[in-house]
Amino acid sequence: QTGCETSEVSYSLTVSPIITENCFFCHSEANKAIGSNIPLEGYQNIKIKVDDGTLICAIKQLACAASPMPLGAEKLETCSINQIDAWVDEGAQNN
Repeated sequence: QTGCETSEVSYSLTVSPIITENCFFCHSEANKAIGSNIPLEGYQNIKIKVDDGTLICAIKQLACAASPMPLGAEKLETCSINQIDAWVDEGAQNN
């Protein structure tokens, strides 16, 4: 396996594809009723969950106000978590 790139992580090239692949089954606009009416489709919806701290808490499956995600499943791949974490640390820009 190649290394995990966590520098200069972008929303459009890295974060959005991870969220689309791993979260849209329950958290797309079309399926948001399954996902507690929490849509993660589009930058603005993701940014809300970044700003309130629940996105990172949920994907790291920490004890917090958010349920561990994906619900009832193993954590996302470590690289994916690290990339999202790096993006958040870099200001969660719409890039």
